[in-house]
Amino acid sequence: MQSGDLNRPISILKFTMTAAQYDWTQQKETWAKVEQKTAKNLFSQVGIGADTVIFTVRKQEITLHNAICWRGEHYFLTNIAEDGGMYYVVTAARVYLKTCAVTHVTTMKNALKNPVAVKSEIITFPAVLTEKYLGFEQKEPQAVTETTYVLVTPKAIELPVSDLVDITGKKYCVQVAHTLDEYKNEYEVYRRGEPDAKH
Repeated sequence: MQSGDLNRPISILKFTMTAAQYDWTQQKETWAKVEQKTAKNLFSQVGIGADTVIFTVRKQEITLHNAICWRGEHYFLTNIAEDGGMYYVVTAARVYLKTCAVTHVTTMKNALKNPVAVKSEIITFPAVLTEKYLGFEQKEPQAVTETTYVLVTPKAIELPVSDLVDITGKKYCVQVAHTLDEYKNEYEVYRRGEPDAKH
C-alpha cells in the first residue's frame, strides 16, 4: 500500500440532531483508495443487499456509527479492519437515503384520569428503505398487493411497533423492530396499495 494510492477525496459523516431534525453531517474530509466490488453487501439482516465498495484510509476517528459520502453518494459502513498498522480498510454498502418523518405525541392524564395529548412533535430523519419480500393476495373485485420493506436507521432512531412513518410522502406502518445490533436498528414496515403501484 502506497500513500499515493489514497487519491480519492471522501467525506466521513456523523449522525447529528438539531431540534427535532436528524441528519448526516460532515465530520471531516480525507483521502481514500476506493475499490468497487461485484459482490453484494448484506448491510441489512432482513433486507436485500446493496453494491459493495471498499475504502482504504489512514487510521483516524471512524466507527460503524459513521457513514461515508463519495461522489455525492451515501455509503453505509459494515466493517472496519486494520491494514498494516497504518490504515483502515472500510467495507461499505452504497445506499439511497429516504427522508422520513414520524409524529411523537406526549400524553398526560387529566383530572378524570383520562390520557390527553399535551405535545405533538414531528421528528425527521434519513434512513435506507430496502425491500424484504413481496406478498400477493387475491381479493374481489381486484387484487391488492402488500409489500413489506425494511427501514434501516442509525441507532439513535427508535420507532415503536405500530408507529406510522412518512417516507417521502407515503405512510408505512412499523410491523417488527430489530434493535439488537450495536450500530443500527431495522424496522419491517409495510403499506398496502393497488397492483403495480409505486411504493
